[in-house]
Parts: sequence; C-alpha cells; structure tokens
Amino acid sequence: MHIKAKLYPYPVLTSFNNDYLDSSFDISVEDEKSEKEITLKFSPELKNEGLKALIDSGEALFVVHIECSYTSFRRIVKVPIGGASISISANQIAELLNICPFIVAAGDLFGYSNKNFNPEYDGATFDLEKGSIMAIGIEKAYRIEKEDDEVANIPSIFSVTEIIDKQQTDIIIDYTGDKIGIRLPSDVYRKFVTQNSNNPNAQPVLHAMLIIPALIKCLEDVKHSGADYYQYEERRWFRSIQKAAKKINLEVNESTISSIDTFELAEKLMHNTTSNGIKNLSKVAVEGGIGGEN
Repeated sequence: MHIKAKLYPYPVLTSFNNDYLDSSFDISVEDEKSEKEITLKFSPELKNEGLKALIDSGEALFVVHIECSYTSFRRIVKVPIGGASISISANQIAELLNICPFIVAAGDLFGYSNKNFNPEYDGATFDLEKGSIMAIGIEKAYRIEKEDDEVANIPSIFSVTEIIDKQQTDIIIDYTGDKIGIRLPSDVYRKFVTQNSNNPNAQPVLHAMLIIPALIKCLEDVKHSGADYYQYEERRWFRSIQKAAKKINLEVNESTISSIDTFELAEKLMHNTTSNGIKNLSKVAVEGGIGGEN
C-alpha cells in the first residue's frame, strides 16, 4: 500500500501534517533473508506521552501492514512495545515488500484528547471508533532479490499480444512496465504467432524475429538514457537482464552499459537464438510453419 497525505476528521500523528507538536512515531525494521524465508524484526519508536499511555493501557495498538503487490500477499501484525519478529516464506513474496506502521485504536475511544495537539485543536475532544488510525509511520520498501532460474529467464520478461485495432499496422514495443510488451497487428499475430506457438522448431525463429530486435531496442534506450538510467533499474525486466547477465559473468550497470554491444549481449542472453533460428528455418519450412500452410 502507498500512504498518501489525506485529511482525517481528527488529529493523526504523521510526518506529513502538523496535527501534533513535539511528537513523532515510527517503527524501525531489521531484516534477515535466507533462501526459504525473510525474517523481519520490528521495534516501535514513539515520542508522545498521551499515545504511550494508551498503548500501555491496551487502548491503542502498534500494528504493521505488510504487502507484496506482485503476489497479493498482505498481513497485519500487532507489535508489542518491546518489539516483535515475524518470518515470511519466500514463496509468498517477490520483488518489493512494502511495510507501513500505524497506531490504531484497540476499541472505541470517547473524548480523546492529547496535550501535544496543535493549538488549533485546543480544548477539542474526539470520539474514535475501534480500528481508527491514530498515527502513521514512514512507509518502507524492501526489495526481495531471488536468485532462482525464473527471475533470470529472459523470454519470461516478454509479453506478446495482439493489437485488435485493424487500422494499426505497426509493431509496438512497450517497456514502461514490468515486462517488455510486443504488440503485433492482428493479422501478423494470428498468422505467425498463434499458428506456431506450439511448434518447438519455430520458437527460435520467432525469438530471432521478435525477441532479439525488441531486446536490442530496449538495451539501446538504456544505453543512451544518461541521467534517466535509474528509472530502468526500477523495472523488473531490466533487473532480470542484470541477473541473467551475471550468470554469464557480465555486469550490466550504469558504469558498463555505455560500452556494451547490445546485439552481442542480446544474443548471449538468448543463447544465440538468431543462429538457431536460421538453422531451424529449413525444418519449419518442411512442417509448413511460420506463415505457411499447416
């Protein structure tokens, strides 16, 4: 979840408003990663005597919201004053883990006031329902790096789809998301991709025709991105390329990208698929694939 500044009908202790004076709240997080799980240790940090008293009496709670948008994993964890640790299976999370701490009302609170309220609330009291957010800490994002084969599987970072608009005759390459999207005109998609999707001899040919050019285009754009290079490191497809390159002892980063031969890198990442595609053309022709009659 991404916490944004919003208006509440009562004071909330946050870093993005001044409802409270001389007060602060956050929860520090320490993490330990292993191949099978990630362990998170939470330690509350609260500077406000009124809210501390509510925590001590059990009328308010420290909680942490944990979410991985890639896997739809979500969990709410209650954290005692002394801190807490939890372990999460690596199978439940991927890429980014977002963590946001809160203080919430444990039950209905009537006539709530705090001596550190902004003077604008001087003398005001508030009735809060159970679960009402009373404080919001700083949201934290943890990148979960996995070294499995799936992450570094280059073909998996591509998505080949059909353009329904029959007036569109150009191939579109979109790499603004987590995958590199190759969008094909309807007749091309149906004749060349759909008809050959289950033909193993046609796969290297299709990869040479579609994947290699798209990969080169993306790498060339990264190569010439200059000050915008950091934007690519936030994209899953580029991080997968970096991991796949490491497996063949190549470093793809800001300092090396300018000297990289993008065709050579694309071929190595795809295991010389262009050569394999050329070799397979005769087999495909015999089978009647790649646009031929099946």
